[in-house]
Amino acid sequence: MLYRINRNGKMLWGQDGITLSQASAFNSGARVTEASDGDFVFVWAVGSDQGSGNLMMQRVSPQGRVRFDGGGLLAVNGQSLCPGWPDIVAADNGDVIISWVADLSLYSLEKYLRAEKFRADGGSAWGGPVTVFDAYPLPFAHFPRIAADGN
Repeated sequence: MLYRINRNGKMLWGQDGITLSQASAFNSGARVTEASDGDFVFVWAVGSDQGSGNLMMQRVSPQGRVRFDGGGLLAVNGQSLCPGWPDIVAADNGDVIISWVADLSLYSLEKYLRAEKFRADGGSAWGGPVTVFDAYPLPFAHFPRIAADGN
């Protein structure tokens, strides 16, 4: 559930909040950023440790209007990978950049860092994900964070 509460304790998105995900699969690692257009953008992992999984993204207006129907937008289709430990940072024009550890399967030794920039409408600004780091496998418990550089 998502709640927005002002400094006086008023529930700005209603007493019951907003449901982020209704997926029956395991949901984990939710992160949030406030985009430059004022929307709040959430990213989280859905899946398992069995070599599959996805990253979902949802935008919510300051007034509590959900931007993407159907429980969010499929940001990263894991297919044979198990993406996990997502992070998100605001970029220009309402865009966001999502990073994640690719192939988070417990049974895989190949864990590397990827990222993708998404426009406010949910489309890819880069045409697909880019590899940020793959010089050697990341440690299993490594949770990389990204930060905005102002550009």
